[in-house]
Amino acid sequence: MLKGILKKCFYFYLDFSSVEYYDTSILKVEEKAWFINDDNNFLGLIGFEGIDKTYFFNIYKRNSENNFYLYDCVINIDSFAVAEFELEKKINEISKDKVEMKNESLDLFEKKFDEKKLHPSFLSLRDSKAYSSAKEIIKEIQLHYTDNDGNFIEQFQTNGFDQRMWELYLFCLFIENDFKINKLYYAPDFFLSLNNYEFSVEAVTVSNTSNLKVKTLEGASVDMEKEKTDMALRFGSSIYAKVKHIDKKYNAHYWELPHTKNKPFIIALADFHDEMSMVWSSNFLLEYLYGHEYIPNYLEGELEILPKKINPYIKENGTKIKSGFFTNLENNFISAILSTAQGTISKFNRMGKQIGFGDKSVSIIRTSMFYNKEKDAISPKGKVSSVNESSVELWSEGVSIYHNPNALFPLNPNLFPFAAHHFFGKDNQIYSTIPDNFSFNSITSNIIQE
Repeated sequence: MLKGILKKCFYFYLDFSSVEYYDTSILKVEEKAWFINDDNNFLGLIGFEGIDKTYFFNIYKRNSENNFYLYDCVINIDSFAVAEFELEKKINEISKDKVEMKNESLDLFEKKFDEKKLHPSFLSLRDSKAYSSAKEIIKEIQLHYTDNDGNFIEQFQTNGFDQRMWELYLFCLFIENDFKINKLYYAPDFFLSLNNYEFSVEAVTVSNTSNLKVKTLEGASVDMEKEKTDMALRFGSSIYAKVKHIDKKYNAHYWELPHTKNKPFIIALADFHDEMSMVWSSNFLLEYLYGHEYIPNYLEGELEILPKKINPYIKENGTKIKSGFFTNLENNFISAILSTAQGTISKFNRMGKQIGFGDKSVSIIRTSMFYNKEKDAISPKGKVSSVNESSVELWSEGVSIYHNPNALFPLNPNLFPFAAHHFFGKDNQIYSTIPDNFSFNSITSNIIQE
């Protein structure tokens, strides 16, 4: 029995060294569907060859390294239906062959720690039927993920769950965008390359362990000013921890290491400091990075956005913290900040569900706020949808990249074509390129049918 899958979810499956790709610009080849068998050891691709107007299928077999390599290919098929029938027949014939896997990959659900120390979110992921889709897709991802630190499993199950989930999400995001992940380096978290373009990424989360106290500025709205200052301090604390970090082996910052020097360096930031905080805190991140807030104003029926410089943030002890992380030239080694509200269990649950993973008695409903491209719109569009195998959601959906205008080594925005990109202009305005299907945030409901 074959299950339909989406290619973008399963890029990490393929051993690219053994996969022969067609020049789609010349042959006009289109990928029509991907399939996987029940044992998860064979993949099938059905494609359409535009010149001869015929279909073909490729079969990929998992090897002992847990990757897939090209096993067989059949061309010149008259219709999609015939290709699907022949593909399933062929895989059923050969799938009796069992592959002995090397037991060197991570087992994130291995029981080896005191149950009392396990993170509540990990327990939900491990034991709850509602998150079975997330668990199944993570069990596949773990086969291809390298633990450079040696403590990934322990932290994933205990006090580092959010940070490790964020790193797993980034892994999927980078694979989806065709980056090669160099596993030889232990720092930063990711050293990436694409067509000889190299850059590095360090992951960080805003945790809920900070006990930050703030002082409200005179004459300001109490709640809003407190929130702005609180979030600025939280973002600043997390980012500066990475900026100030010195590698003990090389006595150097992340961007000064032999393999990262003179290349773009990105900090990937996720906010887990409070329940659902990532849904509403992104505006505060933009203000903290560029030092301005943006006020909508209608003038003669036309919408204009007015930039307003943010005063220094004031801590409880009276210490002033300047706004505008990117305006400080001492931070010009940071090329950009990557962030999204999507790096959560719910994201993995939706991605797994649309592939066909998880308990069939669980229904997933997604409520999202999407980019509104209508003229003069200041509010996003809402959408409620059921997540199933006809859903098309990418790992990239909802990713924002904030570019440093003073970066010594700017990041090429074309590397992330499905992300939103934000740039700070000399007129203090923000200029953004936002994909049509950009999701600002999502709330996922899991419904178990008894």
